[in-house]
Amino acid sequence: MVIGAVQAIHGFSVLVSKQNHVDLSLTALVDTLKRFYMKHGVFQEQNISNTAKAKVDKCCATQSQQLQEQEIHEIRAGMEVQMDKAEKVSTPI
Repeated sequence: MVIGAVQAIHGFSVLVSKQNHVDLSLTALVDTLKRFYMKHGVFQEQNISNTAKAKVDKCCATQSQQLQEQEIHEIRAGMEVQMDKAEKVSTPI
């Protein structure tokens, strides 16, 4: 499907590059454009995939940030426990 669309647009660009057009070449131009428009939906599906990929990337980045924040919270909690233990040891009874 993609190959057909690319072939049609390539054929169109080759035909457009000619300096002089006759009825036959103008008909060929119209035909290649019609073929391209029949198959160009393939590229729209790709755009949807890129949008979906962007959403997944954003979700992964959010989850990654949440994991980092959770790790920081756990480290701080561990440090507080260590500080509490150190205070208990250093305080005379």
